[in-house]
Amino acid sequence: MFLACAFLGAIVAGGIPDTLEPEEPIDVRFPVELLWDLGEDAEGAAFMDALDWMRGHPLDLNRASAADLLAIPRVTTAGAAAVLSFREGGGRFRAVEDLRSLPGGGEMLYEALRPFVAVAPRGAGALRTRDLIVQRAPGDAQAIGPNLEVLTRLALESRSGIEVGAALSRRGGERMADALVSAYASVTGGSLLTRVIAGDFDVESGGGVALWRGPAAAGVSRPVEIAGTTRLTPHRGPDRGHYLRGLAASFSCFDGLQGALFVSNRSYAATVDSSGDASAFFAGTYSTPASASKNNALHELLAGFALECPMPGGVSAGVTGYASRFDRTFVPSEPGRLRGNSADACGVHISWSGERAGVLGEWGVIQGGARALTWSAAMPLPGGESAELRYCDFPPGFDNPHAAADGELGESRNLRSVSALLRFGGRRTSGTEWRIIALERPAPTRASPIPRRSLEVTAIWKFAPPAGGLVTLRSSLRRSYDCSSGSDSMGRSAAFGGEASEHRMIACVSSPPASGVTLAERCEIVRVTSHGSGVLAGVLLGVELSARVPLRGVLEGRFSLFRTDGYAARLYDREEAVPGVLSAPPLYGRGTRWHVSLRVHPAPGFELICRYAATAADRTPGDGLVTPHDAGEFALQLDATL
Repeated sequence: MFLACAFLGAIVAGGIPDTLEPEEPIDVRFPVELLWDLGEDAEGAAFMDALDWMRGHPLDLNRASAADLLAIPRVTTAGAAAVLSFREGGGRFRAVEDLRSLPGGGEMLYEALRPFVAVAPRGAGALRTRDLIVQRAPGDAQAIGPNLEVLTRLALESRSGIEVGAALSRRGGERMADALVSAYASVTGGSLLTRVIAGDFDVESGGGVALWRGPAAAGVSRPVEIAGTTRLTPHRGPDRGHYLRGLAASFSCFDGLQGALFVSNRSYAATVDSSGDASAFFAGTYSTPASASKNNALHELLAGFALECPMPGGVSAGVTGYASRFDRTFVPSEPGRLRGNSADACGVHISWSGERAGVLGEWGVIQGGARALTWSAAMPLPGGESAELRYCDFPPGFDNPHAAADGELGESRNLRSVSALLRFGGRRTSGTEWRIIALERPAPTRASPIPRRSLEVTAIWKFAPPAGGLVTLRSSLRRSYDCSSGSDSMGRSAAFGGEASEHRMIACVSSPPASGVTLAERCEIVRVTSHGSGVLAGVLLGVELSARVPLRGVLEGRFSLFRTDGYAARLYDREEAVPGVLSAPPLYGRGTRWHVSLRVHPAPGFELICRYAATAADRTPGDGLVTPHDAGEFALQLDATL
């Protein structure tokens, strides 16, 4: 139905100019720090999908509000204020590159906004649709649905600020009855009520301690954002966990006081025991009778608020809180987990943003008295250099189900960490970046029976040779240490694992385009050392070729050879499956990985993407389980903008 509407619209609007361009590589379209450590999991997929949606719906620099700008990763309060001050003073952006010379802006603001903004008039409205079908390998033999992954999304937008959207997401092996059906209606642009959303929506506020429902909460490597402003957006992606369903409204009044009110009434998947009590949230593919029985097993009614008050000197303070009630009682599966049938949380945050630095901190408390703290600092330096610092302390008992912050397995618990990012060189094609993370998981859990400490250091160098092209080098070293031995949280004996280390080196070289053809080579080496397992090593060699084809299209292919000593030394040949979907299959054993994709623009406003990928590997039983990617993947996607 969505496709039929799109093609009908194309016939009616036959004279619409085609403004679509062939896609740049994933690490060119987005700042490299946004792509660090994105895995092929729910968080990484949701974050990648959100980035591609934002890029496909660029903001007009001459019309975007402060809230719109602050919804973009890495945009600070000072950066958004610089854009608005320039416009309020009578200025008008003629090109995105004007951000480089903007007072209070500069190279950092330009790099943050570049993928997500434009300077072009928009029409009276737009109809956007995306249909994605991915053929996966055969999964569980008990699968109860067809082996197709389907994402169909339709959004109708108008210049007056009205947006209506719907999405259907079904994963491989699921029945249609277990698929995610999501819809929303949104109105923006009011003087008092700046946005009203009915349906599915995301809310982000403060530093994420009390409430963080959006896809930006994608692990400890999330970039520092010095902006506590509440962000209320429609839920447009396939993420099944981090969204609310009901009614929400953001407001602005009294010379700067802003915030949001929201009510949610939705169901979750949950593990339910024979007595009817819930022991854990469950999220995944409902492809077997056992997993399908958990879908919609837990019901929640939630009401919350967020307030933000600006003060003189670039200071802003806010408070976020919510009350939640479940229809089942939680019985903790391990110490410190959620118990009872309610979950309440409150957080207080304060931020300061100046021309040369910004700081954001939040302190939160949940029902039961557990407290958590996080703070971040960003410091732009002369010449395009910058530094970022982040600290968080989520104790084991801080089990907040609505704050997917930096804790273990994406949960807001059991993590204490310090991270730093140093960036030298402000140009896209040259520079050096260093990231250092020291973290501790202070308590044993089911996932980690022994408390752990680890230190990770990552360096990235980018430079452009005089002859053209781009060379990127990355080196990362991660060392893990056991804090203690003894019994885990379930009373089982936990063997002492000793020190473990992992060193990865990656080199990528791309040639300058010649006659529409671009060639790139990639080499990755990994060395893993662990107590009792000795030294495991792996190497990957790959080549990628892209060429322009008729119909304003691009044909791309990649072929990689890999060899590893086992699953512990696995490699990840990170690829973009189709726009909005990140593919990072683990490669181990001895074999090959290849894919070929074709992108064409068959008609004005339309883009068609076809892709096939496969892995062939020889493995021993000790190498680990065979992944679903071994049987091949087929993807077909149609994007339309009318």
